Amino acid sequence: TLDRSSAASDVYKRQAEECARCITETMLGKGFSQGREADRYTVETASGTILVLVFEKYFLWQRGNLTLTAVLDTAEGGAVRAHLIIAGANEGTGAEKKLLEWLEKALPAG
Repeated sequence: TLDRSSAASDVYKRQAEECARCITETMLGKGFSQGREADRYTVETASGTILVLVFEKYFLWQRGNLTLTAVLDTAEGGAVRAHLIIAGANEGTGAEKKLLEWLEKALPAG
């Protein structure tokens, strides 16, 4: 027999992984410069999955890197929550806003 709680957790994990894939594709492929994934960490808890992703991406008009830290979790009721933190040199040049727009478009609608 199928354990429904395991099946639900698996479905939610795939949703979190799908969000992680969308963020990764955006950070590595969008724009004029290629980004890099600096780190990825996954924790399985009794409440759900937590993924932490860290990226760097160079922005030409900013002449510097922006760092994205994405925290994805399914800890509250199974829906994927994404918390995106963007920081870097020369903040306020508009690069952060552009990156956030790209990420919001890339993430699957909930």
